[in-house]
Amino acid sequence: MASESLNPTVVAWFEKGLFREGLLGEGGCYLADHTDRSSHAFMLVMRVFLEWATVERNRESAEVALAEVMAGAVKDAPGQCADALLAYSLHADEVSPRVPLEWLKILEKLRSDEHVPGPQLDATERKLRMLKA
Repeated sequence: MASESLNPTVVAWFEKGLFREGLLGEGGCYLADHTDRSSHAFMLVMRVFLEWATVERNRESAEVALAEVMAGAVKDAPGQCADALLAYSLHADEVSPRVPLEWLKILEKLRSDEHVPGPQLDATERKLRMLKA
């Protein structure tokens, strides 16, 4: 996907450093999903983020931001974290170089939260384990 075809609103969030807000749909960085308007468009936003991160000047800040966002969200927004992790699992292999993420640690912490559905985490884990090394 060429950068000029990326959603300009989402790209602007990342250019401004609004990583947590954009990836989790917080504050003014909420983008309604096209199939469920009451849900944040996690799939679209993560795809744009991962593509944005392939640009060399963005790579380092994207790696740091993703790790920080997920580490914070696993504690205070576990449902959103689980949705973002699922989106990562589905899109991470579509871009090169891939933004690394210590997903196993995040997944273990999410499993201890009773509000995050186990079946969703099981599906996410299966996808993550299939990512190319």
